[in-house]
Formats: sequence, structure tokens, C-alpha cells
Amino acid sequence: MRRGIEAIGELTGEIRSRRQGGQRMAEILRFLHEQGADSDCIRQYLRAAFFVPPSEVTRLRTMDLSLVPETFEKWGAMLDEALREPGQEWQSAPPMPVLMSREHHSAFKEAAVSSDCCIIVCGADPAGGAYLGRSGFRVALPGLPAWPRRDGPNQGLLAVDPGDARLAAELQAAGRTYDELVDDLKSRGFQVAPAADGFLLRDAFAQAFYPPYRLHGVYSFEGANGWTPQAGPRLMAELNLRLGDDLIQAGPHDAWEFRNDPRAGPLAGPQPPVVAFEPSGSVKPLPDLDAMKEFYQGWSIDWDAIYPPPPGSEPEEESD
Repeated sequence: MRRGIEAIGELTGEIRSRRQGGQRMAEILRFLHEQGADSDCIRQYLRAAFFVPPSEVTRLRTMDLSLVPETFEKWGAMLDEALREPGQEWQSAPPMPVLMSREHHSAFKEAAVSSDCCIIVCGADPAGGAYLGRSGFRVALPGLPAWPRRDGPNQGLLAVDPGDARLAAELQAAGRTYDELVDDLKSRGFQVAPAADGFLLRDAFAQAFYPPYRLHGVYSFEGANGWTPQAGPRLMAELNLRLGDDLIQAGPHDAWEFRNDPRAGPLAGPQPPVVAFEPSGSVKPLPDLDAMKEFYQGWSIDWDAIYPPPPGSEPEEESD
């Protein structure tokens, strides 16, 4: 089975790492070919990973990936030359968003086509996907004051780590101390592991939590909110059925009444990176705020109505 553009976040990170590790572009082209990417997908990967100039990407349209390895050497040499240009912005670019598993890409993609809506999903840590369906682990409850660990031990699972900047910001916004939070969790039957276990959060039955997905937005073709009181529950049920777990537990962030409230802490404001699944079947990773704004504009979604600019800020001028 050939891998399509829905794996772009995962493979973009991989080929960036390979390039930073010293691999030539010929080797990277060969790697993408071995993953089942066709010429169209390879062009997408190169644009996303390295900001390859359009002129160089256009040249790849004539590339026949069924040819002998010398083909990779030819095109790889051209790309090596293109990437020697000053700037190298890709090395400091934000990571491309990924989901917990490749199967989940297909689930969201199929649901977007079926519902005739654009489904925008916040990026997730693939490490959390390792615990799906395993005994001793369960999807997190909505509103738990805990954050997925970004590194070991127990990467991808929810923890109450006092050194996590996201938790610190949440506590500051709520006006709570760490000790007050831990005491509250324990009074509700939760367990907080010691530092050696990464302050892992468990329930009364010693089950650890992996995070659910967070929807960022659901929109119709007209740019209207597609998460209505009637359609929202149906889409949630369909998504969870396709995902094989209750990984959607709330409506989209764009419709959340506290999305612009400073008391929401790290959850205030837009939440890039995200992946947009369009009803046409297209999948578009949006790694940063600028990419999100441009995408919303293309869908006739009023970004400033959802996320009003701060008072006193100048509105962005539209380019001619």
C-alpha cells in the first residue's frame, strides 16, 4: 500500500532529521520512494520539510521513480545545490503536526468526506498511541488538570509534573498552587506517582491516562460552524467509531466559550499545530499560526471573529 500525503507530518520530521544528520538528498529521495511515496507526494514532502523553491519542485514533475538509482543521484544533486542557499529556514521551522497513528489519519479523512465538513484536529504525540487498547491504560477524562509527558519516563501519558511549563501556566491562570492541585486530585481518588515515574497520573484502579484528541474546528463549505447541537453528537459518535476508542470527548476549540479567556492558561487562543481534513479528501498540515490564518481565510472563516485581535493592535493589511 502506497503512503499518501496524510503521513506528511510523520515523514517530514523524519527527513528533516536525516538531512540534519548529514544525508544527501539522493538518499532522502530513495527513502521516500521506499516508503511508497509517488512523485506528487514527494513534491509535497520537499516543500513542507525544506521549503524547496518552486522552480526546483517543478523539475521533479518529470521524474520517473521507477527508474534506476542514478535518477535519485541526478535529482538529489540538484536539490543539494538548491538547499545550499543561505537562510535554511527549515532548520528552525515548527514541527509538522502528527496524530497518534496512521490509521487515525484515515479515520479523520473518511469522517470529513462522510460528513461533508472540514475537520481540523490539534496535533498529537504519537507516543500516546502506543498505549491505545492496552490493559492498564485508558483515555483521559475531560478537564483533567494534567498534561502529556513530552519525554521519558512514560512519554505520551498524562502527568502532573511540577516542572511542566504548561501545568505551571495553568495553575497560575487558575490561581492555584501545585500542592493544592495534588491534594484535590487525591481527594477525588486519583494517584500521582513520584518523580521517578514522571509524576504519572492514575485513577483509583491504577490505570494511567493517554490524552484524547482535541478538535480545533469543524466547518461547512460556507465557513459556518459545523458542530451544531444536532450534527456535533453524530460526528463525535462517528469519529469515535472510526477511531476505535472514545478519543473525541468535546466539541471544537473554536466553539469553546472560554477559548479567549486568559484563565484558560495554555488553552487560551488558537492551538497550532493542527491538521485539516477537507471533505474533498485533502489533508493539510498547518504547523503555525500564519498557516492556520491563511487556511481559515481560504475557507471563508472569519478568524478575527473567533480570535479577536488584542485591543489597540493594528488589523493586518490585505495584500493586493
